[in-house]
Amino acid sequence: MSLPALPVLVTALHTTPAQAQLTLALFMIGLAAGQLVMGPASDRFGRRPVMLAGLFAFTLAGIGCTLSVSIDQLVAFRFLQGMGSSVGSVIVRAIVRDHFGRHAGTQALAYVLTTQAVAPLIAPVIGSFLVVTLGWHAIFAFLAFAGVTAFAFAYLRVRESLDTPDPKATEPARLARSARTFFSNPACLGYALVAAASSGVLFSYLGGSPYVLTQVFGVPTQVYGVLMAGNAVVIMFSNQINIAALRRITPEPMLRFGLAVAVVAVGALAIVSHERILILPVFLACTYTYFFAHAIIFPNAVAAALEPVPEIAGFGSSLVGSGQMIAAGAATYFVGRLYDQTTSSISICMGVFVLFMLGAYALSLRRRVH
Repeated sequence: MSLPALPVLVTALHTTPAQAQLTLALFMIGLAAGQLVMGPASDRFGRRPVMLAGLFAFTLAGIGCTLSVSIDQLVAFRFLQGMGSSVGSVIVRAIVRDHFGRHAGTQALAYVLTTQAVAPLIAPVIGSFLVVTLGWHAIFAFLAFAGVTAFAFAYLRVRESLDTPDPKATEPARLARSARTFFSNPACLGYALVAAASSGVLFSYLGGSPYVLTQVFGVPTQVYGVLMAGNAVVIMFSNQINIAALRRITPEPMLRFGLAVAVVAVGALAIVSHERILILPVFLACTYTYFFAHAIIFPNAVAAALEPVPEIAGFGSSLVGSGQMIAAGAATYFVGRLYDQTTSSISICMGVFVLFMLGAYALSLRRRVH
């Protein structure tokens, strides 16, 4: 939602574009770091209190952002906002694991992903409207209000899902032992890397598409927004197919189907990019097909990664989420560095992460029970 405000911040806070960009970068760093804190904390204190604490921090940070008078203050509060917002992913995944096994949990995560897919559709529109009509402060005031609303809902409706909190879950020795348990299990590690790699493919496209679509294909800015909204529609459609299929079959065949579709989509994109015969409809067909595959791969892989370790579901969820953020950050960085006024940067980065995803899935097949 804050993306439309970045150019305005440069003038309003007398700063540079690079410093304004830090408001996004530090939010993402806070989001990654927060998952490593909130996950183990939820194993020790319970899901509900940690969720409430995170939403409270998110709300306070939103107020701080609204009242900021310098770029340094805004960057600091954005980091805190990222930390608080991490409960929206790590705690939700842990709660799903508490309530459901892999099969039902995959369906629940698919519903969550459907909801999250709506955010890229709505947030930029709301953010643009608020910036134009009320100024950049209004975006963060809106987020603070959203935090209050989410806190009230969680306080009234969310019940504790962890049967037995672990009082030693945040001790360094226990964290090291939990990490060793997770990473030494081929299923946990392999499926977690599959989810991370799928996010890497996704962000290879998201990071490079503004340049490729507008500069290589000459897509107008307003049309670019429509095309990006199409990605969210594809994800929601794919989720419904995944949910319906899981009522009849187990998650593993669906995951393999998603991987096969991903290979076809990214392989086709690599071929047509190399042959320099790529036109916009073909490019969109390949990338939309990958978004379809991602919506199948991601919830199935996350549920499978957490299934073997219910006793450390919070910590395991934080490891999965942090892996996604690392892959997303790496993809965004390298697709920008490799950009050469063609589609090559996107096709190369997407191809590398798909190959990594296949290797990770091969690792997950070496299951052993701990």
